[in-house]
Amino acid sequence: SLRQTHNNDSVIIMHTAMQESEFKTRAFEAGVTDFVSKPFDGQEVVARALAHLERRKYKHKIELDYQRISDELKEAAMLQTVLAPDFNMLDKLRAEQQLDIAYYYHPSTELGGDYIAIIPVSSSETALIMLDVSGHGVTAALYTFVIH
Repeated sequence: SLRQTHNNDSVIIMHTAMQESEFKTRAFEAGVTDFVSKPFDGQEVVARALAHLERRKYKHKIELDYQRISDELKEAAMLQTVLAPDFNMLDKLRAEQQLDIAYYYHPSTELGGDYIAIIPVSSSETALIMLDVSGHGVTAALYTFVIH
């Protein structure tokens, strides 16, 4: 029986005369990447191996890019918390101006284009600024930072 003993970066091309689909299915499950039928054609084997290696290389690059972008989005989401009102300032406003102020922020994607500012203007006046930049994601978040 075939056993899965390959690593994910391996390209395993099986040279066989077997055409039965059950055999090929078991071979794929065991880790075979591709088949080359008899009679043997060296150029075909090289071409198939290069195609699979190139696909693996691009897959690995995509995985690295995805991880980098994911990390950057998490960092940007943490930075975006500076746009939120300070809880200590809100507590002070509640006490001084008898205001009942609460907010909830949850972007629909990793980053959002929403902004809220609560600014004491005087001992009896408070400015409330709210905006929602059209769209979602990085572009909306960048516009929000510029406005801030």
